[in-house]
Amino acid sequence: MPRRLVAALTIALAGPAALGCGSSRPPSAVASAEGLPEYGPEDSALFDDSLAPEVVTPGREAPPAGGDAALAERSRRAELILPARISTVTRDSATARAQPKYQVELRATAAPILGSFEDEALVLDVRTAGATYAALRRSEDALMGRRVIVLARRFASGGDAVVHWHAVADTPATRATIRRIVELHR
Repeated sequence: MPRRLVAALTIALAGPAALGCGSSRPPSAVASAEGLPEYGPEDSALFDDSLAPEVVTPGREAPPAGGDAALAERSRRAELILPARISTVTRDSATARAQPKYQVELRATAAPILGSFEDEALVLDVRTAGATYAALRRSEDALMGRRVIVLARRFASGGDAVVHWHAVADTPATRATIRRIVELHR
């Protein structure tokens, strides 16, 4: 995950005081893994570094927000919930890997539902399996402009803090459901 997202989540959780005034500490120093849960199988099912099927499949409707158990659990566990718009898709095929690496850049479209986010953009790595990766390989531009709600959480991995995420279509029903869950469980 990009260090700026980890740092942004750290700042969102600890507040600006986490950096100190004029701090020269690098983001990795701010983004300590201390106290974070390890990223396990249950977490990887919820925060799978991908876009929901209704985001990547044209014409596919979002599932009824109230009946989506995974959405409810993601909302309860997330540290940042941010309505955003996909603004850029970047492909890095210069690596020695057989498959290109994709990153999706998002711009906030509203204030966070949970946490705080003050950066201009949110850059997320896309894992190299699943529907999101396949959609990007078919057409990188197809996702541009889509509105999503990103649910993200920090985890410990090898002593470092890493961010895993999932994004769903930003519909009025989904947004209302997420707000209701956050209000009940925070």
